[in-house]
Amino acid sequence: DISFRESTGFTARHISGSSVKVGGGRTIINDLFMDDGMSEIRIPLFMMEYTCPEDFSDFIQKVSLYGDIRPSTLDFRTLWPFAPELYGNNLKLSLSGKVSGPVEAMKFENISASSRDGGFSIHANGSMTGLPDIYSTVFDIRLRNANITSYGLEKFLSHWTTSGQSTELGKFGKGLIFNIVANGKGTLDALHVDADARSMAGNAKCDVLLENLLQKDKSIKISGNIRTKDLDAGRIIGKKIVGPVTLEAGLKANLGNRGQNEAAIQIDSM
Repeated sequence: DISFRESTGFTARHISGSSVKVGGGRTIINDLFMDDGMSEIRIPLFMMEYTCPEDFSDFIQKVSLYGDIRPSTLDFRTLWPFAPELYGNNLKLSLSGKVSGPVEAMKFENISASSRDGGFSIHANGSMTGLPDIYSTVFDIRLRNANITSYGLEKFLSHWTTSGQSTELGKFGKGLIFNIVANGKGTLDALHVDADARSMAGNAKCDVLLENLLQKDKSIKISGNIRTKDLDAGRIIGKKIVGPVTLEAGLKANLGNRGQNEAAIQIDSM
């Protein structure tokens, strides 16, 4: 049972494990538990693989990690010392799943994550390459089941602004749960997403570019194409002037956060 304060400012109040085995190019910790006062991470089996002890001098590239994460709490404030770009992000997730590989090329499998704000839960596989530089890190995400409400998406995106400013998405599709299957690839400032969304109001597919998640002085933008099948547009916008709509169109949306222009949606090439 140990505690420490790292030079970056990270403070571990409590780190423990039931046993540690070292040898044969491996360090294995059973029943690892970490608590920094914000996050609580439980990993029944945590392993580090390396060719020689000198590999730890280049930990990010040469030491492979394996962790089977059981239901845990990840508070993004824990990540601030390691990724200053996330400073101000107060997102808190319930998390479980498996991670493997070196830090610079991490793979994740059967990840389940849900926001403590509610209305946002996902199940995913994928990888991220390029850490610790979060700006250049490329994400390859295969989202196999997500259940999201407009309020949940609004709260999730608000954490990616230092002011926590709302995107006002919560006023659309009130009472609806959107089940989403999607693939995403790119950086957090230029993420290409191909998604299929289903709800009680109808179905929609989109091929879009999501921009500026990490930028501090630019609004989050979405652009691309959207296709709907008998989508009850009136129920989505909260006005009965429009009924079920089947269309294919270009889409440009500025979410109007971070002190920029007001939120705006433009549909063209219908």
